[in-house]
Amino acid sequence: MTGASIAKYSEVDEVLAQWALVTRPRYYSIVFDMKIHNPNDFDLDPKTLRSLARGDMDPVRRAVEEHRSNTLPAAKESQPAAKSPAKTPAAPPSDPRANKDIAKAKSNGVAPPAQSAKKAEQKKADAAESEEDRKRRYRETVAQRNQLTQILRECEALEVMNYDVLAIKHYPQTIDLISARRRRDLWLLSCLLSFAVFLIGWQGGLNAWIAGIAFGFFVALSALAIPPLRRLFIKNAGYGELVRQRKELEFRAITHIRMLEGSNGLAYQCLMMSTYRKSLLDRRYRRLVTLSQQGQLIKAMRTVAAIRLYLQYLLEAQQAFEITKNKYMEASAKIKTEFADLALAEA
Repeated sequence: MTGASIAKYSEVDEVLAQWALVTRPRYYSIVFDMKIHNPNDFDLDPKTLRSLARGDMDPVRRAVEEHRSNTLPAAKESQPAAKSPAKTPAAPPSDPRANKDIAKAKSNGVAPPAQSAKKAEQKKADAAESEEDRKRRYRETVAQRNQLTQILRECEALEVMNYDVLAIKHYPQTIDLISARRRRDLWLLSCLLSFAVFLIGWQGGLNAWIAGIAFGFFVALSALAIPPLRRLFIKNAGYGELVRQRKELEFRAITHIRMLEGSNGLAYQCLMMSTYRKSLLDRRYRRLVTLSQQGQLIKAMRTVAAIRLYLQYLLEAQQAFEITKNKYMEASAKIKTEFADLALAEA
């Protein structure tokens, strides 16, 4: 190719370049106007917009570049190469089969092998922890059952407590005892007066018939000393009978208390159930519990008030004993149902 042809083509290139500079803004305005005013409202992606901004989609520029590439290969080679953007390092090739397996596992809701192994280890640790917690609860339940067994064994005498014996329902009241003593004193005085009149008449100080009447009164009053005969005329018990009845009831109650207390002291052992019955720690029962612990409770039972106080304490203890029995049954049922395998392994 000659120099004249090269110059000719260079002038053509300059004319085309100037024409491209003149028509480019108009082309861009047409494109953007079409974008804005296009009734179909085409949505251009960001890549296309960047290409329009750089001018890669300009038809004039494309025609010029095609002409240069076809007619001026040497000039194309002499032009400096455009700077290309920095290339990012390519990712290492991955195994398509592994990617396919992972994608399949994700689609099926199954975790990858590493995640599944981690979850399996966590589940194993949780299972071990739950097993340790289960053994700990089993040991606590067994200890609770053993403690309840000891309480039931020590306080078993509560089940044979006789309420009527300790309550002393028919215990003679003090007012009855005072009335009976007054009647006894009057009876003795009447007997003495009649006998004195008889003696005076017998000595001749009084008429014989007065002495006889006095002797008759003395014999009749003396006959009232016989209980069966006295009950025919007087329904109230005598003073001696009331005193004897008191002593019998007190003796029965104290004997029953001695049997209940035993060698360990029932009142003191019932103090172990204070967790289920706070009233066992009441201040009025403290001395009673202390004497039971020391083995001196029987000596302190000298009045009916002390016996009835002991009865009140045992009634409180009976309610706590019922709660204790229920707790024991619950613990035993829990061991048989929830911890049957652990109990069998220990056995």
